[in-house]
Amino acid sequence: MPPVMDDLLNEAFIERCKSGDKEALSTLLATIQKPVYNLCLRLLQHREDARDAAQESLLLICRAIPQFRGHSKFSTWAYRLATNHCIDRMRKRKWTTVPLEPHAEVHSEGAIPWRGNGPEGEVIRKETGKKVREAIAALPEHYRTVVALYHLDDLTYSEIADVLNLPKKTVETRLYRAKVMLRESLRDLSEKGEPLP
Repeated sequence: MPPVMDDLLNEAFIERCKSGDKEALSTLLATIQKPVYNLCLRLLQHREDARDAAQESLLLICRAIPQFRGHSKFSTWAYRLATNHCIDRMRKRKWTTVPLEPHAEVHSEGAIPWRGNGPEGEVIRKETGKKVREAIAALPEHYRTVVALYHLDDLTYSEIADVLNLPKKTVETRLYRAKVMLRESLRDLSEKGEPLP
């Protein structure tokens, strides 16, 4: 979640939520709703499932907030609950992913660097972005998860380790292997001289 949210979700505010302050809980939900939805969308790759998972995750977060002990940032703890919920959904359904289509809801979508301007540059950017999203969607779940958390949600290795309850070294290894897989699956783009994110 953006750093500003961690400033808002400080210890005193979380204590108000834990005590059942309805106004604080309403502010909390308004603050984390979009980041939780974006995380679910990146992991599940399907808008309707992401909406359901986000709503369920927000409910889980509200119910579990009395158990939050402050050993990590609140945002990391909330991401852990939402990520685990999405992973459980994928496992229960033996998930097959559908590549994301470009849309405005996820702010980091379409952030594909390209020097060309005008219509040609835009077409190439969209096509490259689509191929990258398809390559990410094709990754095994545990690799796709670390890629989403690191590259799309800007979490550090330590934060990802907290979210996934993994050693930091495991996160580094998974991210490295995911990058190798992505490089291999996107090799044709780089051979054509198209930009890679």
